[in-house]
Amino acid sequence: GDYAKGTKNTPVSSGGVYAFDVLEGSGTNRALGGQPTGGDFTPGAFVFKLDNHTGSGITQMEIAFKVYLRNDQDSATRVTWQDSLDGTNFTQVGIDHATSVVSAGASAAWELNTDIQLAVNLNASELANDSSYYFRFFVEDAGGSGNWDEFAIDDISFTATRAVPEPASMMIILGGTALLLRRCTH
Repeated sequence: GDYAKGTKNTPVSSGGVYAFDVLEGSGTNRALGGQPTGGDFTPGAFVFKLDNHTGSGITQMEIAFKVYLRNDQDSATRVTWQDSLDGTNFTQVGIDHATSVVSAGASAAWELNTDIQLAVNLNASELANDSSYYFRFFVEDAGGSGNWDEFAIDDISFTATRAVPEPASMMIILGGTALLLRRCTH
């Protein structure tokens, strides 16, 4: 089906989800990607759900990824990145996006369009323990006519920063440790 088109080293025209070889035939660098068509990715998205089971709130999420585009068609593809705390209401993160050119390029080779590292600041109460954070790559038509350009997302990483205990809690912890140490030395 459209969600399991397999690995491809060459341009495709059938819409769906692929594991593209973005290093052209090396077979060593597969990236999550898609071929937009009238029924796939116009619009569409890859959504990542991250559950917080750290035992404390998360204050920051660092996200890194690369977006590759294969400009081999006369319709442009745009990829934006968005986040949500409920999985329904998404907002764009930052002002960047990856967009292919409307006119097909002379080469059908993959090109690294965007290499991004984001730091998304959160309130600990917004991403509390046992809650979820959603991040999606939203794909849409960006103009032109005919078939759309393929896209691929690679080297995706998410790094969460846990909340630091508030100073009053820290004093209790430190005070308890000091009291325990005094008992051991007497």
